[in-house]
Amino acid sequence: MSYILCADDTARKISAAYFNNYIHGFVHPDRVMKEHDLIYMCDGEWEIYLEETPILLKKDFVLILPAGVHHYGLQKCLDGTRTMFIHVSAEKDDFRREKFEESSDTGKIPLGLLTDCAHAQNVKRLFENIIEEFSSVNVYRDNRMTALYHLLLTELYSARCAGKGEVQEELVKEMLRVIREEPGRFHTVKELAELFFVSPRTAAGHFKEATGVSVHKFEMNMKLDSAAAFIRDYPHIKLRELARNFGFYDEFHFSKAFSQRFSISPAAYRNHDGRNDL
Repeated sequence: MSYILCADDTARKISAAYFNNYIHGFVHPDRVMKEHDLIYMCDGEWEIYLEETPILLKKDFVLILPAGVHHYGLQKCLDGTRTMFIHVSAEKDDFRREKFEESSDTGKIPLGLLTDCAHAQNVKRLFENIIEEFSSVNVYRDNRMTALYHLLLTELYSARCAGKGEVQEELVKEMLRVIREEPGRFHTVKELAELFFVSPRTAAGHFKEATGVSVHKFEMNMKLDSAAAFIRDYPHIKLRELARNFGFYDEFHFSKAFSQRFSISPAAYRNHDGRNDL
């Protein structure tokens, strides 16, 4: 197996980072580059040869074409293919064909040439972030790209090593993060699924398997528990304002949900001497 060995403490120079759109099929260039070419397949399919070995690049896969290695195409990619790519500087001995002992003290991250990132949503996000920074005029542009690139290396490594259980765990963790960070609204399964590029069925199934309840039930309970704590801290807050703070349509809907969960209305809870016992 071949590897790209990327030092996690080396500042790499990114010379290009863009989206490519191929309305009509295009044959991959026949070339040997002085830089590594990292390609994220957004849509479509493309067969690219690395020396004499064909590699089929499909949607949500990342391919690393190593510097100094001949790569080319023989057939056109599918019409409508879209990719993201990053050209990054190479160092001596980055590319290894022999077996690499990952526990060895090399200070380098071993990355496979082809990695399935369908469930590693941070990889796609980091490609997009790097492309955005490359086109920016921010005074710290290069520093930000270096930091993002180092994160990309670790996420690619995680995606290569992840098993199904780890993938599910990461997806649910990210869904929970969004829910907790946006208490002022309710999230639908469809919205969360689109945010992390999975199907609603996958998002709902993984979430319930991990938490034991549906997304809506979890979010509702979390909001009501938080609202109860809010009432304890701010007993003079008006219920209509409290309802808006936690994404409820109005005071009536909030009071009804609160009463169903705690068997006491929020108004009574506010005046209840033993409210900390809930």
